[in-house]
Amino acid sequence: MHEDLFHLNLGNDSIYCDQNDALPMIRDGVEGKVDLLLPGDEIVFTEVNEPTIHARRMDFDFDDKEAYLRSYQRERLPYLLKQGGEFSTT
Repeated sequence: MHEDLFHLNLGNDSIYCDQNDALPMIRDGVEGKVDLLLPGDEIVFTEVNEPTIHARRMDFDFDDKEAYLRSYQRERLPYLLKQGGEFSTT
């Protein structure tokens, strides 16, 4: 979340794949159902390991990832500063 490294989260410069990037590769490599979990979603496993997904962010848009990450950066900034980090936002 450091401003100097923020670009590494986005576009062709990204060093992290997100769920949308990884989903096709995962679907090709496994048999059975594959669910795409989004930030804020919750998954609960029952006694027979049948997952129940509580979708919280049906409106999440991977094309607007920068806005989401900027919001997260602002939300986490007080914590990061408290930990002694030198962080800034634009």
